[in-house]
Amino acid sequence: MTTEERLEKLERELADLRSKLAKQIETSKLLIVDENGKTRAMLTVEKDGPGLRLYDEKGEFRAGLGVDEDGPGLGLADENGKPRARLVAVKDGLELGLYDENGESVWSAP
Repeated sequence: MTTEERLEKLERELADLRSKLAKQIETSKLLIVDENGKTRAMLTVEKDGPGLRLYDEKGEFRAGLGVDEDGPGLGLADENGKPRARLVAVKDGLELGLYDENGESVWSAP
């Protein structure tokens, strides 16, 4: 194969790869980082189900959205990454929990 033929083949493969990437990317974990390289969002698919986690500028977990065997849920955390609120849509309705700065439940509904 000549150099010209090899180059043409590589160009075709690159064009094919670009076409595929424009349509879909397959992975089990996607990290989105800021300009300093800190993770600000993480999209994962694990054995319990898919989840999206959001982090603040200090790298602390602040919010999460996921689906597991209990159902879809939303979690919110304070500036220290401690859970403060949780909402889960379960088979029989909703579960809502509010927590203090020590992670102790201060209010919950079924």
